Amino acid sequence: MNFRNNLRILSYVVLSFSASLLLPLVISIFCREWMCVRAFVWSALISQAVYFAFQFLSTGCKDRSIRVKDGIFVVTATWFFFSALGGLPFLLSGVAPDFSSAFFETASGFTTTGATVFSDVESLPRSIIFYRSLTNFLGGMGVIVLFVALMPRLGNAGMKFAAQEMAGTNKDKILPKSRDSAKYLWMIYVGMTVALIALLIIGGMSPFQSVCIAFSTMSTAGFTPYNNSIEHFNSAYVDVVITLFMFAAAVNFSLIYLVVKGDRKALFRDTEARVYFGVVLVSSLLMALSLTVHNVYPSFISSLRYSAFEYVSLITTTGFTNADFSKWPLFARTVLFTSYLIGGCQGSTGGGVKVIRVCIVAVFLKSVMRQKLHPKGVFAVKFESDIISKRFAYEVIGFLFAYYLIAVVSAVLLAIDPQTSGMESAFSMSLQSIGNVGAGFSLPDFGKVSSFSKLLMSLEMLLGRLEIFTIGVLFTRDFWRR
Repeated sequence: MNFRNNLRILSYVVLSFSASLLLPLVISIFCREWMCVRAFVWSALISQAVYFAFQFLSTGCKDRSIRVKDGIFVVTATWFFFSALGGLPFLLSGVAPDFSSAFFETASGFTTTGATVFSDVESLPRSIIFYRSLTNFLGGMGVIVLFVALMPRLGNAGMKFAAQEMAGTNKDKILPKSRDSAKYLWMIYVGMTVALIALLIIGGMSPFQSVCIAFSTMSTAGFTPYNNSIEHFNSAYVDVVITLFMFAAAVNFSLIYLVVKGDRKALFRDTEARVYFGVVLVSSLLMALSLTVHNVYPSFISSLRYSAFEYVSLITTTGFTNADFSKWPLFARTVLFTSYLIGGCQGSTGGGVKVIRVCIVAVFLKSVMRQKLHPKGVFAVKFESDIISKRFAYEVIGFLFAYYLIAVVSAVLLAIDPQTSGMESAFSMSLQSIGNVGAGFSLPDFGKVSSFSKLLMSLEMLLGRLEIFTIGVLFTRDFWRR
């Protein structure tokens, strides 16, 4: 690897994080939250010290070529540095009791998980509440994609970094191919966020509320200024608007770009998008029917309002809640649980295993069964118009195996902690972490678990956000061989 060049690039990433602290700093000054002012100033100074250290260590760097290993190393290091440095405002302001809590909160924010160590969010300073939502927003489309969009000197070579951050099936239409593509993705992301802010203000929210919630909605993250999430507003208008934008945020942004450019049939031609639409529609209707039959809500429309919100919230890995679904009928909760096994679309801000992987595994299993019926036959595995190689299919299956294996092993380790309240809670926390989903079927208190458990779940969040292999290859011998 080209370590000097990697440190040079990381120095600019750290500097960009330092610059991002300006907004919450201004809010803390405006609100006269002097402890927070000092925390943001010191966090910025420490980040700049890291920047100068990296600049010094990269002095004399002449080779500025970027290889695959460099992309993997820089992306992984970026997310760890953002989580570590991002925890400083929580730690230095005194709202987080220790480093593990601060690291957990920031990792949860940047990876758009939405789990929190704070049992009473409403008691936090306003600048800290805003900062939490800002970490959601920056992490939603990807900090590396934003960095590439803002750094003209990297040119198209910078997309090698973005390709690792948006790691997945590596389908051509999903990964941005140029710096201009990164800019377009962020323009769409920002434009939709601004539109959501305006609609929420029309719905009666204050500008502060609307900005915080819009940041967390478009990033499919889940942080809100209130302990009871979106249920706080008790507004059908707010529920519908947020449901629609959560749903849109989990659609492949490349397809949204094509629609904006005038190709209105792009969404309907895409198999992943059609499956995503169909799963959400059928699941929401089935849940609404169950809620209506059991008289949980007075009408089918009212039931649909809550079922659609909760299902979209979980399948997009946002984690907002507008009702206590733990008290819903078993059938409705069972359908809701399927959202954990799917996730959003590739190339979106949604987390989870992704709809496209579920589709590819289904197509591959269909081919395996045909081969069983006709042992001498030769069958091509096709997804849309592409022929899928067995190597590629095994890679997808390998990801799913690693995803659930990590979730199970982590759950066992979490269960050792007496504060996790048993195996059910441990599994819920583990699935929430690796799936980057803030809400779960049990309601554990993340703030009370041990430092080891917090750091373990933070690692799960980062593994889930970078889709396992980007971080996983760092632990192989081949990666460090010359």
